[in-house]
Amino acid sequence: MTAYVSWIVVMTEMAGFTLLVGHGVTGIWKGAFVDERLRMSLSRPQLFLWTILIVSAFATIAGTRMNGDAVSALDIGVPESIWALLGISATSLIGSPLIKNTQKDAPEPSRDKVSRLAAAQGASAATITVAGTSSRTRTSTRRTSRTFL
Repeated sequence: MTAYVSWIVVMTEMAGFTLLVGHGVTGIWKGAFVDERLRMSLSRPQLFLWTILIVSAFATIAGTRMNGDAVSALDIGVPESIWALLGISATSLIGSPLIKNTQKDAPEPSRDKVSRLAAAQGASAATITVAGTSSRTRTSTRRTSRTFL
């Protein structure tokens, strides 16, 4: 089997294993790509693809070299740009939840800001709840809801 075919086989096996583990943890096949809210995250597939590509190539090169000289089989030089790509992907995976948590901890908007937003939407500031929705009665049986944040 050529090194190229071996690389494809290793990539396929690694991807299958990752999908299987993701399914086992979350109960859905896209489990490796979703966050704790079960929503797709761009940083997870990005890290998944780069990791599968780089680690499978490394494993294939090491396995191919193992046939010739087992002592120097792991003496493989990986360019810095490849590690940078993997580092950027890992940083985005770690950084995205931090950004989301910062947005959750944002302070409530001031009453003045709520008044301006309500006026821009044609509503009254008194109808705005703390969660950021507006509900006002147009008729006695119909209510509308607007999101301001």
